Amino acid sequence: MFWKRILKLPKNRSLTLIIGIPATGKSFLANKMKTANSKKRIIISSDKIRRSILDSKNTKIYFDQTKEGEIWEIIEKKVHETLLDPMIQDCVLDAVNMTYFSRFRFIQMTKDLGLCTRGIVLYRPLKKILKWNINRKYPISESKIKHFFKHFDPPVKTEFDKLIKIGSVKRFLKERKKINLKFSE
Repeated sequence: MFWKRILKLPKNRSLTLIIGIPATGKSFLANKMKTANSKKRIIISSDKIRRSILDSKNTKIYFDQTKEGEIWEIIEKKVHETLLDPMIQDCVLDAVNMTYFSRFRFIQMTKDLGLCTRGIVLYRPLKKILKWNINRKYPISESKIKHFFKHFDPPVKTEFDKLIKIGSVKRFLKERKKINLKFSE
C-alpha cells in the first residue's frame, strides 16, 4: 500500500521533490518511480547533471563548488521545460533539496504555472546513512554526511500540496539533537 501511494502518478500535473541528505535512498526511489510510470514521469537528477558537467567519468571529479551555479541553472531550466510539457504528469527532482530556500524556487516556479507540488522526504538514522554511503558508487566523506545531517532543514506541510514522509521524523530530530550536542562540546 505504502509503495503504491508513492509510485502512483499524482492525479494532477505535479513537481515531486525527493528530499533527504546524501545516501538516504533518493536516487533508488527516483529509479523505482521512473520504472513505475516511464512515459508520464521524468526524473531530473542533480547528481547525473553534475557528473555530466564535470565529465566525472574522465576527470574523476564529482563535485566542484565553482560549477554549482551553472549546474543549478541547468537543473532549473530542465525542471521548467519539463513542467511546461503537457504530456508529462510528474516531474521528479532527485536532489538533496536540503533547505527551505533550495526548495522554494522550484515550488514557486511550479505554483506560478498552476501545477501541484509534492514532497517526499527520506529520514534515516545516521548509522544507516553512513553504511549506505560506503556502498554507493560515488561515496562522499563521512564529515560531509555529518554536515548535511546536522544542517538539514526538514520540510513542513505548508511548503507542498502533499508531503510524504518516509522514516521517523521524531527519531531523526532526536538523533540530530544528540549529534549537535556532541559537535558543540
